[in-house]
Amino acid sequence: MKGDDIVGLLEAVQPVPAADARPRVVILDSIKGQGVPYLEQLSNSHHLRLTDEMTVALNETIRQLEAAHD
Repeated sequence: MKGDDIVGLLEAVQPVPAADARPRVVILDSIKGQGVPYLEQLSNSHHLRLTDEMTVALNETIRQLEAAHD
């Protein structure tokens, strides 16, 4: 399942009836930082200490996303 499929993810993690208590797993195909170009390009983005440059880039992406939803 695509990692950005929120509806699919919510459906996949619905409670399972007690009569069917087998273990379940959901595998997501995702991109760390998806939608934030600066983060998508980083190979090691699990734990970030934001530099001033990164902060500026992230704030610009936030501004663009907010403008797109207005």
